[in-house]
Amino acid sequence: MDGLRWSRVLLQWVKDSRLIPCECDSIEQCSVEEFYQQFRSRIHQTVALPEDSIISFLRQHFPHYELYLTETGQIAAPDHFYIFSLLLFFSCVRHPERFFQQICNGFDKPQQYAVTAFLKSMLESAQMRQEIDRMMIRRSIQDAMPQTMLPPETPPNPNPAPLQRESSRLSLPSRFTSSTVSSGDIVDGSPLRLGRQPPKISPPTPKTIILDERTKQLKELKAQLEAERYEKGYLEVQLKQLQDKNEKFLEDKRKYVKEIRELRTELQACNRENESPNKQRGADHKVARIERLLAEKEEALDRLRIELETVAENNRNSTEM
Repeated sequence: MDGLRWSRVLLQWVKDSRLIPCECDSIEQCSVEEFYQQFRSRIHQTVALPEDSIISFLRQHFPHYELYLTETGQIAAPDHFYIFSLLLFFSCVRHPERFFQQICNGFDKPQQYAVTAFLKSMLESAQMRQEIDRMMIRRSIQDAMPQTMLPPETPPNPNPAPLQRESSRLSLPSRFTSSTVSSGDIVDGSPLRLGRQPPKISPPTPKTIILDERTKQLKELKAQLEAERYEKGYLEVQLKQLQDKNEKFLEDKRKYVKEIRELRTELQACNRENESPNKQRGADHKVARIERLLAEKEEALDRLRIELETVAENNRNSTEM
């Protein structure tokens, strides 16, 4: 899968929408949260979105999509690639909004065919009751990019001007969603129109059936391999971040243990020297405060250790695949 080409299509879609200032060179640099707020307002006439954040939106409308978040709870930059793809699908297929469809109509032909093939693949997968997850998105992009950067050939037309005007538009009207179930995943099977009649398909032969099946399996394997490479790379980055965080906690723990030991030694010396009760009470309060901080650090360290072991296990499983 050529994810770079698809990310350029997504970036063009975001820029042409003019919903947010976007002088970025990649889709990962775009603010997905800021875009969602404007997206939510723009699509309001078609469908009301009560979810006030992109994370809430994804969990409500795409519950099977697993988000990757940073340690501060923010969406990881590589996930922008998937999230903008879902927003494109949501606004052009699940709840068609003319504004977003018209943006696609303004694309050049290769981009139009890429978008249409992506949406068609997502639509067909949804009709087969497949869960919309990371793998399904990658598979749809895999279906879109290699074959759709050049439009299919058409028979000669004696009147090329009308054909050119018609084929320059990407037809994404309400035919996409003439019927939808409550979950929003299933849409009717109306064929996607690209401004021209599809060529007649010859009856399949046993040889072509086998070839098509093997081609489909190869695409799925390529998409799976690409996804596993991405997952493994992200897990390695996450593991390194957690290891650094773990080292910081261990350093803090050693510091607090040392301070408590010194304070307790000082307290014992005070008792032996029969110093004033006020000074002793002050030392007691200081020890109690640092003991409380130490307990908090130890609790956080335990949580981090569990998280670290989970990520390490996921990384091992990814390596073994």
